[in-house]
Amino acid sequence: MIEKRAIVFIALVVVASGCASTTTPENSSTADSVSVMNFTAYPSSPYSGEQVRLRLTLKNTGDATAEDVTAQLFNVPFSGSGNVWDYVGDQSADKSFGTLEPRDDENNLPARPSTKVWNIKAPTLENGVTIPYNFKSRIYYKYSTQGTSRITLMSRERFQNERTRSRPTLDTTSGPIQMSIRTKSPITYTGDSPTNSQMCIQVKNEGSGTPFVSDDYDVSDSEENTVEITVPDQGSIDFSANQGDGNSAELDLVGGRGFSCFTIEATGGIGPQQEIPVIVEADYGYLKEDTQTVRVRGSRLSN
Repeated sequence: MIEKRAIVFIALVVVASGCASTTTPENSSTADSVSVMNFTAYPSSPYSGEQVRLRLTLKNTGDATAEDVTAQLFNVPFSGSGNVWDYVGDQSADKSFGTLEPRDDENNLPARPSTKVWNIKAPTLENGVTIPYNFKSRIYYKYSTQGTSRITLMSRERFQNERTRSRPTLDTTSGPIQMSIRTKSPITYTGDSPTNSQMCIQVKNEGSGTPFVSDDYDVSDSEENTVEITVPDQGSIDFSANQGDGNSAELDLVGGRGFSCFTIEATGGIGPQQEIPVIVEADYGYLKEDTQTVRVRGSRLSN
């Protein structure tokens, strides 16, 4: 019997070499999860004052639900004097796509694309003048990636009889933020004095955009290259972030990579052996961009 609480210190330390790696998504569409299926302009070479329809189609190609999906036009002048564009009717730079669901494997249903349209009016140019305008669309959404694994706590006496160790891997859902893990299992202990062990979890941005964290996922007031990592408690096993609040910590990515540290505390008896599910949740906003060029031609009808 274990009379005192067993505390196992787990350092989630990035190991530059030797860490188990996750499978790199086959393409950036899968990695980004919310993929741009097309971003087109019709006509793509309008005359002065002609109306243009900008169409943006998005699709969720990941595993999780994308929430608060928004696209915002920028990089082209819509106010002021000179060669400016105008919105037709009651429109603005922002288009809300709401929630985009992923494919439904259980019911064999594909993910449904969603399309939004900006109706805009080309600026007035003099005859013979042609100006290319690069419309940029800033696409951002709230997303999550989940990784699952398991480790075993085992008494040293039992381990001396079995003498078997394994290196668990982290099964991670598809998304722009991917995670990998390396640790030994079982973690052994003697009486109420556990043996310290390292578990290495690497967080990596596999997508073409930028993760961020902010209140209500407002991209205008966000901390870029940041994700929130949470490890929920499992039964009598508590997880607490070494640098964070409770089970969660904000993690900064440097060069697209980062790590976080947690402590595992056994608040009840472990017995001779206990297998522990490990769930790592990464929550974040994600920001990416796309570009469409529209070439405006001046005409004899220009004023």
